[in-house]
Amino acid sequence: MERGDDLAMIHLARYTYGFLPLAAIFGLVACKPSSDVSNELGTGAGGEAGITEQTSNAGQAGQADQVAEAGASTMGGAASADITRGLILISQATKHSDALMLDTAHSSLSVMFATRAEAMREQAAAAVTTEGDCVATVVTVDPSAPRVTPPSGLNAGTITITGIGMPSTYVANYLDNGTKGPSNYSHADAATRFYQDGDVLSVRGTGGPDLPAFGAHTLAAPSDIAITAPACVTGTCPDVDHTQDLSVAWENGGAGKVDVLFETIADVKVVLLECKFDALAGKGVVPASLLAKLDVVDGENVSGIEQINPIDEKTFWVGDVSTTFSIRTAQFEALLQPAN
Repeated sequence: MERGDDLAMIHLARYTYGFLPLAAIFGLVACKPSSDVSNELGTGAGGEAGITEQTSNAGQAGQADQVAEAGASTMGGAASADITRGLILISQATKHSDALMLDTAHSSLSVMFATRAEAMREQAAAAVTTEGDCVATVVTVDPSAPRVTPPSGLNAGTITITGIGMPSTYVANYLDNGTKGPSNYSHADAATRFYQDGDVLSVRGTGGPDLPAFGAHTLAAPSDIAITAPACVTGTCPDVDHTQDLSVAWENGGAGKVDVLFETIADVKVVLLECKFDALAGKGVVPASLLAKLDVVDGENVSGIEQINPIDEKTFWVGDVSTTFSIRTAQFEALLQPAN
């Protein structure tokens, strides 16, 4: 990968090994240039512009490949074991136009089954703190550590998602191009909604040379929410006070959770703070004790993102591979701004 893809490498490790990202949700699996990713993300339901390209440019993680290894080593399992994870991701972004009574929408399917067969080195370390519905993970690395081997991809055959919208089916096929990369699955997308609030989607796989077939697993789509706190406007939210609890509130919660995420990125350190609140509760609190672990964004050496998005997900086994089926609606995504 080129240096411009460094941030995607971090995200790939988190998806694969359980250290969950959101910032490159569309471009991660497809390994697309950041400009293409930004175009795909479009705008969120609240009118917020997609920020993936800006995040990729802002996140100058000089040792990003070592950070990726840190996430893999500490979050995935035993240090010397082979680690495999699967992700089947339906994502959707919409922008509502009250004047025209129309939605501008984009939806997509991304699939990845990836493994790392090398021993995990000990130059990296992560600290994980859990409080209530929130988890903060601080990943630091040794800048002198050698570059890591990228994860390799597995073939589980054709993956099909069935819904009731238009289109009613998305299909991802494994593309055997002579390499076993994590991005070998085709990327299905359309300029339309794939689901409405509460629609039940099903996924099934035909099986392939690496993983067996699996029958239908169903999952309810999350509902579009209206964020009432914090007082966010297009593309930005108020500065985050790291010393005070942050109250988050929304209306129209449905299936699944509301995922509140903060991430700060420096040369050899990534801090990920993620809270998953019950969507029906309509509110949640991000504790100050975990906000304090985020680095202060300065616009030069430290960049960051903030996201508030409804999700629903379930995990099942494909052979011996733990696989997450995730439905995520991009509603609010913004760059963290430097403190005044």
